[in-house]
Amino acid sequence: MGPPATISVVSGAGQSVTVGTALSAVVLQVSDAGGNAVSGATVTVFQTDYAWEGVCTAVGPCAAAPVLKAQQVTMTADANGQVSVAPMVVPGQPQLVEIAAASGATGFVSVGVVVRP
Repeated sequence: MGPPATISVVSGAGQSVTVGTALSAVVLQVSDAGGNAVSGATVTVFQTDYAWEGVCTAVGPCAAAPVLKAQQVTMTADANGQVSVAPMVVPGQPQLVEIAAASGATGFVSVGVVVRP
């Protein structure tokens, strides 16, 4: 087993639920350059929760969505090289949660999950 080289999404990406419906965890896999799971890898997870802005207007740039909440946590990959990230949400509000994770010198992945009105 070598050092962490990649992070990939196992499950939970692309979720889109309505307000009041829970989001599932986003499960990430940490692998070395040979594709082997890296147990015990340190994974830094960044989450930013943006207010729902809906569809952009037809003219001009989209307005920047206000940030409702943001956090950074450090997690450790389990025996299978996986971490399970619970998307943070602000209850009762439509929002977009952006999750970015990094491990090692080159491992990085970013996913978004949506809570619609």
